[in-house]
Amino acid sequence: VVATSLEASFGVPPWASGAALVLLLGITIFGGIQRIARVAEVVVPVMAVSYLLSALVVIGLHIDEVPAVFALIDRVLPGASSHFVLATVNDTATKNCFSVSDSPDGKVAILASDASLLAAGVGYYLREHCNMTIGWVRGGGDGNVRVPASWPAVGKQEARCRHVDHLYFMNVCTHSYSLVWYGWAEWERLLDWMALSGFNNYLAMTGQEEVAYRAFTSLGVADADVRSWFNGPAFLTWSRGQNEYGAGIGGPLPRSFMRSQYALQKKILARARSLGMVGQLPGFQGNIPIRLKTILADDNI
Repeated sequence: VVATSLEASFGVPPWASGAALVLLLGITIFGGIQRIARVAEVVVPVMAVSYLLSALVVIGLHIDEVPAVFALIDRVLPGASSHFVLATVNDTATKNCFSVSDSPDGKVAILASDASLLAAGVGYYLREHCNMTIGWVRGGGDGNVRVPASWPAVGKQEARCRHVDHLYFMNVCTHSYSLVWYGWAEWERLLDWMALSGFNNYLAMTGQEEVAYRAFTSLGVADADVRSWFNGPAFLTWSRGQNEYGAGIGGPLPRSFMRSQYALQKKILARARSLGMVGQLPGFQGNIPIRLKTILADDNI
């Protein structure tokens, strides 16, 4: 177990850790009972303290994860969280996995390595054992979403694992076609659906125009030039890295829209992170307002 843990955590070859342990054991044993006692006096307290500190570190790293998933359950099925037992485990053998089983008190027990997988485990149980379909608030698709009179038992414990570290959702067009019209209520429902579906990585473009506006105006680009460089909300897809920067289609983009989307993004990111999901931005493509060419006196722009 020691060799496996050292290899998984620090890349130490099993033969090296095994040889070190044999050497230490030999030195201790051949020193007689008094040496064994002296070593134990030092090692046992150190082991106890290290185990306690390790447990506290694990609790600290995951302290917000379980409550966030309980809150998700109650948003989707009000009052249903009391039927679930949730816990995160730090074990290399269960990395990227969740398990679903019946607890002794008749509840459903879900163990996972992080909040994203806990939520995925809840979604799995609701779909596979309760015949529920959780859909988008504007896209429909809900089916049989209600607190059952009697919760189905799991039977034999079931486990599922991700074969990759990241499950990605969304594309740039989704933001203009749908998400620019979403308020917090719609985003909250979408984030819950994403978490229950097992996604842990998504395209987080909401509010980025406010950041760009602040950067370009700080360099001397005029308000109207920046806002005209962006397209209007329904066409932001084409001024977020495709082929229509500076066209001003459906624009200029209002400052009120930029500010409101920026504030909304803070709420989106906070909720996503609490559920173990990471927002992703595309890389900078080199598109900038043409006025910067004159302001910076740079012929290479």
